[in-house]
Amino acid sequence: MRGKVVGLVAAAALLASVGIANAKVPARLPDGQFDKISARGTYTSANVAANVAATAALNNLVAASTAAAIFAAAP
Repeated sequence: MRGKVVGLVAAAALLASVGIANAKVPARLPDGQFDKISARGTYTSANVAANVAATAALNNLVAASTAAAIFAAAP
């Protein structure tokens, strides 16, 4: 029963998100704005540290969620 509910919620979320991914024609930028745009950002040590911290937090969240599901399913 729980699997059916999860499937139903996932299907509803997928159907609700269809309208979000609506790509349109790219915007035309004036020449002055091209000077302010770079194709890639500069990674500083603060950027790297923030990315590492966010990844570690996400990994911990997934591990805790998986462990809770395993213990909840145990007889």
